[in-house]
Amino acid sequence: MPGRRRVVAWVAVAVGLVVAALVVVFATAGTPNDTSQLLGRPAPPLSGTTLRGHRHVTLSAYAGKWLLIDFAASWCVDCREELPQLELFDRTASRYDAAVLTVEEDPADAPSMARWLAGEGARWSALQDPQASIAYGVTGIPTAFLVSPDGIVVGYYPSGISPSSLDSLITGATRSARASGSSGR
Repeated sequence: MPGRRRVVAWVAVAVGLVVAALVVVFATAGTPNDTSQLLGRPAPPLSGTTLRGHRHVTLSAYAGKWLLIDFAASWCVDCREELPQLELFDRTASRYDAAVLTVEEDPADAPSMARWLAGEGARWSALQDPQASIAYGVTGIPTAFLVSPDGIVVGYYPSGISPSSLDSLITGATRSARASGSSGR
């Protein structure tokens, strides 16, 4: 039995060291960054097959449109709570020539995500692109990016969207483009 006590003691020490290391990591971590390095820059490419498996989608397919890129997962409670906001924006998106695109990065969650979105009546495309969250710097979900018709990231929403703020941003940008003589595309 003395050997068994020694093993238990070593395991206890190891667990204690891991817990101490985690405390140090979390205590020294900075606050979440609420801005994105992508604002004002071209949106990184995305590419993948839709979760329903019908077609291949790329970012370039949305050229000339406003695009709300929403990073989400079916298991994410906040993503589920955000869905009505996405649906509201999607219902009014035609007046802006806009679209919604959901990105699922977890291959294991893709079937659940497809069922959940279909069950909720989501009309927009959802695709799987495991590299997109890295390219966009996504550190938590839900996270959304608004991309202008010319492919520039103009909005960053690290904790969910607000259709009214999207409306204000798109309307303001469209007015500015018209005033400067540009079509905004």
